[in-house]
Amino acid sequence: MRWIELSLLSGLLLSACARDLGLDAERFHCQRNLDCIRGTVCDPIALVCTAPNLLVDGGSPDAGLSDADVPPTDAGLAPVDAGARRITWGTETGTAAAWWWYADLDGPALDRALLGHHARLIDLELASTSGPWRYAAVMVENVGATAIETRWIGQVERSGFSPLSGLRLIDVELAMTGTVTYFAAVAVDNSGSHRSGWWWWWGTEDASNVDARMAAHDARLIDLDRYEDRGPKLAMIMVPAGDARTAWYEHQTTDELLALTDAGLGFTSLEIEPRTGLLTVVTATCPCVRGELVFDLGEAELRAQTARDHTRIERLVRYDRDGRTVFAAILVDNGGR
Repeated sequence: MRWIELSLLSGLLLSACARDLGLDAERFHCQRNLDCIRGTVCDPIALVCTAPNLLVDGGSPDAGLSDADVPPTDAGLAPVDAGARRITWGTETGTAAAWWWYADLDGPALDRALLGHHARLIDLELASTSGPWRYAAVMVENVGATAIETRWIGQVERSGFSPLSGLRLIDVELAMTGTVTYFAAVAVDNSGSHRSGWWWWWGTEDASNVDARMAAHDARLIDLDRYEDRGPKLAMIMVPAGDARTAWYEHQTTDELLALTDAGLGFTSLEIEPRTGLLTVVTATCPCVRGELVFDLGEAELRAQTARDHTRIERLVRYDRDGRTVFAAILVDNGGR
């Protein structure tokens, strides 16, 4: 599990304290960032606590992955596949934000990307659950007046959620290893102007329980995850509905999704159903920000699509189609950036 808070000053203070106490800095051993005090992180190579700016990539478990090895959002573009399909909705201009996405990172590399970009996660997907988990991730800049405390955990059992205590879940992913359910999750500050009621459930077998819980709590869905646990299961996160109204649709073909947008709905969340390859979506009523659902795109094709349409990824799903790794994504207008 990982908890990232960037403070160079705290890192310097740690070094100073170690010297004052006559301690060898290498004695601050760690296995994860949670083992280190605020302002420091666990070096995945040396396994000691260090200031974030002292991290190095060489010899790391992900073969020294750096930003130079992963095309940024607006570089290395390939032509969009002429056969690619997309579904569009909305007319309003979105809010511009600096953002980045990665198709396949291990945990330490994801931590470094967040630190390097001064960013926070808005969507986390499982790229691989064979051995140490790997992730596809979408992040936005997290600085200035709009910054919000955000933490994430990965490949933990339910008992491993303590780093997220006091925060509000915005994204959860589940997978089984043997008979044990493991989680990855993203959570944000839930105090002051960010405070909101919220609920989450996992292990749901009956899809009708989703609607029943929305009705019981006058709530709307913000995240829905499908996974296998001795049969298909659902996990969900909800917040109070307020003036917004959402619905959800499962077992959808792309033609059926097109009919939903024709009815004045936009999509806010997205899942691929593992057994069928059909789509599950959460919708909201428009008027809404200009958005697109794209699907069956390779990584370079998706990067080209966002650059061409001045959009950014809001939700991302990674899956295999005919032996090829492809993506479906909800894109939103990025204010012309």
